[in-house]
Amino acid sequence: MALGGPVWRPLVTGALGITDPQSLLGQQANGFQFFLVHLTATFTPTRDEPFKAAEVAVDLDPDRRQADPPIAWSLAPDALQDIVKVSREVRINGSLQIVGLGPSKPGGGSSWTRSTSIDRKEAFLLAGNELRSDPYWRLRETNATKLEGMVRLLLVVRCREGAPVHGKMQASAWVERKRYGIWAYEARLPGSAPMTFTLA
Repeated sequence: MALGGPVWRPLVTGALGITDPQSLLGQQANGFQFFLVHLTATFTPTRDEPFKAAEVAVDLDPDRRQADPPIAWSLAPDALQDIVKVSREVRINGSLQIVGLGPSKPGGGSSWTRSTSIDRKEAFLLAGNELRSDPYWRLRETNATKLEGMVRLLLVVRCREGAPVHGKMQASAWVERKRYGIWAYEARLPGSAPMTFTLA
């Protein structure tokens, strides 16, 4: 697993067309500045150890010394979900037995069947700690999406005007391993070394 970035640029409310001082962002812009930060996480699994889960964590105030610390104003993506269709069938025979659960008595006669299909959501990515100094993204393999390739991550940072942000970012991941080549279990890889950055 490899992290890319961060790459950032300041956001100026006037350049974004936000001129209404009564708007939420217009009020927040008084005394604050905003940065758009780009990150990437790339997963290159091996054949024997596929990635099962990962976390990308950002710390905008690692020293915990600021009374009004910088925060993650917004995160993107905040959620990525797969839709999995699940089908179920219930069949009851003439003896009022649910077919498929336990032994069936012979001579049950006719039967009643009902089939249903529902959509189930499986989260591939979830973001957390918006409006805090310690935002993160957590990813997990689903039945439809493997944890491989590159994922782009964005956050908008709000901080006091004229106060640089000294932050760090770090990634951790879990892979699937097999004991004796048979029993699968998840193992946490050693965390990556923290990457430091300064927004100014």
